[in-house]
Amino acid sequence: MKIKFILLFLMTISGLSVASTQDGAKLKDHLKMTQLCSRDACTSVLVFDAHVYQPSPDEFIAKIKDLPVGTTILMSGYGKDVTSGIRLGEIIRSKQFKTIVGRLGDENLDRTGYFKRPGVCLSACALAFMGGTTRQFGSDDQFGVTAIVPNRTDLTEKELQLAFTNTEKYLSKMNVQPTFFNFLKGLKDAKIHMIDVKSATAYGIINTASK
Repeated sequence: MKIKFILLFLMTISGLSVASTQDGAKLKDHLKMTQLCSRDACTSVLVFDAHVYQPSPDEFIAKIKDLPVGTTILMSGYGKDVTSGIRLGEIIRSKQFKTIVGRLGDENLDRTGYFKRPGVCLSACALAFMGGTTRQFGSDDQFGVTAIVPNRTDLTEKELQLAFTNTEKYLSKMNVQPTFFNFLKGLKDAKIHMIDVKSATAYGIINTASK
């Protein structure tokens, strides 16, 4: 049985709207290849900016089939579906993609690409993000998780244990510290629990330098 996160309510964090929580909701830049620029250089990225739900992995596979190993994914999103979040993360890892939380900002002066603006990656998006071979978000991004099975009374003990087992195996495969799974397993409420850069680094969620 598919184990799902709670349906996230419409929310705004630090002025960043998380759009509609309806299945399939996505922003205009979703699955768009573009140039992400710093002051010094630009690099090609694939934008993922959408609700993570059951069709998301198949849509993603169709888009990435011709992308080279090591492509960077600029991620923002949300979602309730643990299974799809994990599957998306496994696809990201199979292609050895890198993940960064963020959204496209303004065009650069030369109109050759876009600067990064802060992103929001919650729940199923956070799980998918952990599939990256290198993973980064900054102090201006928002990154959070919910309980694996919050307030579920309709699941058997076997189904609950399967949800925990699958999540633990996935996180271990992605070299996330066991302490993070213990943190997730201990969550019982339906709140979004935000994770800052310091904690994410200690958990092994971030594994490359972040500002």
